[in-house]
Amino acid sequence: MIGLDTNVLVRYLTHDDPEQSLRANRLIETCCTRKGSADFADYVIVFCNRSSGCELTYSFDKKLGKHRLVRIP
Repeated sequence: MIGLDTNVLVRYLTHDDPEQSLRANRLIETCCTRKGSADFADYVIVFCNRSSGCELTYSFDKKLGKHRLVRIP
């Protein structure tokens, strides 16, 4: 399991600091994304929705479809 500081996530999502955003993207894409699984950003969306009270997240990403919280339309 890999933990990320909030600032790393903010840089990854907002791209508000070019240097730190590049480093955050590189870190997440190389260390937090695996072949054959959904991307890190997809999981962030699912878990943010879940923590906001959403019972289900709709996605076109079939790799996420294996999770109970995601439905493919």
